[in-house]
Amino acid sequence: MKKVKLSLLTMCAAALTATALSGCYKGELYDIDEPENLQDRIKQAAINNANKKQTGDFVSVEEPYQVGITGTFKNAYWSTFSKYYKLGKGDTLTLKFRNYSDCKANYDNWCCFVTSDADLNAPEGYEEYAGQRADRWDNIRQQNASFSGTMTSLSNDEEWAAWLKTMNKADVEISVIRNHAGMVKILSTTITSDGKEWTCDQDGIITTGDYVRVIMVCERSYLQFYYSNKVGEEDPKSTIGEVDTGEDHFPISIAIDNYPTALELGDEDYWKNGEATITFDNGATITAKTKDITFTVPDLTTVGKKTIILSYSKSKKGGYGQAVATSYQIEVTAPIQSIEIEAASTIFFYNPGTTTPPAKSDIDVTNYIKRVLGKTGTADIEIASTDYTAEVTSAPATMSDNIVITVTYKNYSTTLEVALQEMKSEDVSLASTWGTIGNTDKSTGWWSAHTPEDYKLENGKGIIIKFKNYGGTNNWNNWVLILRNTQGESGNTPAGGIEYLVGRADNWCWGTNFADDPADPRPSSADYGITKESNAPGDDDWATWRNAMSAGADCNMEIINKGTTADVICTFTSGGINYYQKYLNIPKEAGDMYIDFTVDGSYLEFK
Repeated sequence: MKKVKLSLLTMCAAALTATALSGCYKGELYDIDEPENLQDRIKQAAINNANKKQTGDFVSVEEPYQVGITGTFKNAYWSTFSKYYKLGKGDTLTLKFRNYSDCKANYDNWCCFVTSDADLNAPEGYEEYAGQRADRWDNIRQQNASFSGTMTSLSNDEEWAAWLKTMNKADVEISVIRNHAGMVKILSTTITSDGKEWTCDQDGIITTGDYVRVIMVCERSYLQFYYSNKVGEEDPKSTIGEVDTGEDHFPISIAIDNYPTALELGDEDYWKNGEATITFDNGATITAKTKDITFTVPDLTTVGKKTIILSYSKSKKGGYGQAVATSYQIEVTAPIQSIEIEAASTIFFYNPGTTTPPAKSDIDVTNYIKRVLGKTGTADIEIASTDYTAEVTSAPATMSDNIVITVTYKNYSTTLEVALQEMKSEDVSLASTWGTIGNTDKSTGWWSAHTPEDYKLENGKGIIIKFKNYGGTNNWNNWVLILRNTQGESGNTPAGGIEYLVGRADNWCWGTNFADDPADPRPSSADYGITKESNAPGDDDWATWRNAMSAGADCNMEIINKGTTADVICTFTSGGINYYQKYLNIPKEAGDMYIDFTVDGSYLEFK
């Protein structure tokens, strides 16, 4: 039994709640310990869950199983475990289950742990980041993490005793949210048998590694799981069993995805990585196993379009009923004779003054490949990116050489040459078209004033924009630059448009796909390869910087469209003080981009 860091804390929690032992083994409400008709009552509760939809009831029975043995409450601590669920960065896990407890101690209920991606029995590498228990006890060992929720309202023995009596047959929903920086939040909502709702919220839990594991454990209690949005994997120490939900349910629809749309003559794998999602009459869904699908397959030995029909007839419990069916078309083509690269770009732009050619590690091949086609002589096949390899096979030795990218698919290969080209920026006067942005009394609110129209910067070009910045009270009350993939109207990005960058003068930036706020689940600018450089002062000298910016700092901004990336370099001078700000290697789509400025409690005069 591996208690790791929890034994002493459990003992402390037990001492803290020693008076809350009134139990639920007497009286009509708490007759779960009585053996008579126990299984029938549990099955009926599960049937009711499937047929009713109200607060605390579970409708979707996507992955039913039980942790612990029905009707007994003898399992010791750290002996009964759920499946474990792996969370990558940006993942969210939601679990719904019913908690059955002997109600003799606060800790005789569910407990949730977030651990490193290592087995419970691993001699090394196993680490517990946090634990959350039904009675608000938490195992956060991190100074900056927080804990809140309605459970904090329980403050004396009498209130705890009343709560404890209602934990048998309590319905629980737990969500574990991991953002792209690895920060974890654990949210739980428990609806007790008296209909009251209790919440616990742990936030700011720092984790490392590509994955973490989430696992449930119970002590002198058992759990019936009714829903999870991720597929759990069984841990070697798990004690789990299937839950009989009473009624059977039958399929009402089938949806398919990831099936192949083209097949080379001679290849008869018509399903490949296809997936079929089955929806049952109670709303539950599963991913069907291929062996349970019936396929009707036409002749695949001739070239042309073929229709594959598939059907599924198994019930939720494995019986059979009326089948649901669908179909898809697949193009059988002549064998591939060669491959061809359709380029997204054939130019690698470099900044003026650069004399050292890019190394292989500087070149992202995905920026230059739009798609790869298999040439058959009859119909070209688009080859999935997972099926071919692409690498830089020749980096330039001098600035006049080309980059050579080689793509390989099976026994075929081809190359794409990418030329080096120097970026050249030209001065652009915007005084007549943009003039002054923002009220000169610095009363303009955030995002309420923009350039009259976005400036279109063509692929492979750079411009130098000059303007005076009259800043306000705070660091962010200065110029703000927006780079988009499409023309904005009145400062608004069109639906479906991408803001490559929203960059402030004080070295803070974000975009559609990234953020520099640790609380934001999106990746950071560093995750996207954006380099931020600045000689803005430290915290002690921001006042000097703000004074220089507010007095009408002369700004010289160079914006470079390098095809699949963009650079922004701004220098500003006021009162003899020189500053610079850089946002380098901003990811973007190959092609033109659009430039916009806005202000916040400041104004700009363009020259």
